Amino acid sequence: MEVRDYLNDYLKNYSLKYNKKEPNYFILDSHENLKTYHPSNREDRDFEYYCYSRSFYNKVSKGDIFLYRRPKKATKNRIFYIFGGGVVIDILPLDQENNVKIIVGYGFKFVESINETSDFLKSFAWTSKKKGQTWRNFWAQYGMNQINSTDFWNLVKRRDCVAIENCTRATDVTTMRNLPKKNISLLKDQVFSIFVTDDYGNVTVGDIVMRLDCESKSLAEFIEYLVLEFEKNELCRLCRPDLSALVKTEASNCGYDIYSMDINGTPKRINIKYVMHNKIDGFEMTALEMNSANKMKQEYCIYRIYNLNLEKRSCNLKIFRWNINETAFTIEPIKYRLLLK
Repeated sequence: MEVRDYLNDYLKNYSLKYNKKEPNYFILDSHENLKTYHPSNREDRDFEYYCYSRSFYNKVSKGDIFLYRRPKKATKNRIFYIFGGGVVIDILPLDQENNVKIIVGYGFKFVESINETSDFLKSFAWTSKKKGQTWRNFWAQYGMNQINSTDFWNLVKRRDCVAIENCTRATDVTTMRNLPKKNISLLKDQVFSIFVTDDYGNVTVGDIVMRLDCESKSLAEFIEYLVLEFEKNELCRLCRPDLSALVKTEASNCGYDIYSMDINGTPKRINIKYVMHNKIDGFEMTALEMNSANKMKQEYCIYRIYNLNLEKRSCNLKIFRWNINETAFTIEPIKYRLLLK
């Protein structure tokens, strides 16, 4: 069947579902199962999910339609091609750093891919952007390109496609959103290992027995519980159960997540930053968090959870003490608020 026929049923209900006349259209670079230069160190899985950072690109919305492009870097012959597409059924957060995952629905694969060297693409009249004699500087470096509806429908005009079986449909979104909770619920009464790296590169392991009501926890709540129990266990291990009893979570307006203490009773204000991948730096802090860190200095700590793996029941933890490690960071402003004078 042709692409237009395949997407026809979806488009019929689009305006009613999303309260917009029509979707936006994109061409997304996919490096399936290849970790790339991408800031989120992602692994894409064609026709299932697509990961990216909203800090770098924030134009895609639920309901939008896209085409897949395999860039030169991900092909053996160094020739890119456009091979299919799908619909943005949902966009799920991956961590606290604006890394998100598109859930792909209505996936379709071209019977014949559109090759970089094809006469069709060489002579294609783009209306969304200007193309020179070569492809140089045509594709966005980040790998996400918005095109207009004219270009999209001309690219797929009279192009046959095959529907991807078992590709997510709109009715599956609730299930997709519940996946993290389903994984967390399996951790109840299990041992979760935290591999802690100190300032000298030494690694110690803290094992936490998950006693929480996992089924009611979001991923953020689960991480907070993990750090809370880690702090309590550490103080008990250091023969300070009296201090362990004082460890607690804090309100969101404090600029940190957990109140704890060291072995001498000196307060620790712990701000938790977590990611699934292995990148230790690159996390973001709000103005409130920065103000709290600069005010509390010696008491303020950042607990960086990374390499979080729910299936293996493990993660890594790097502890940054603000008064010691503050100069180790380059702080980059990424947002400004403009107010009228």
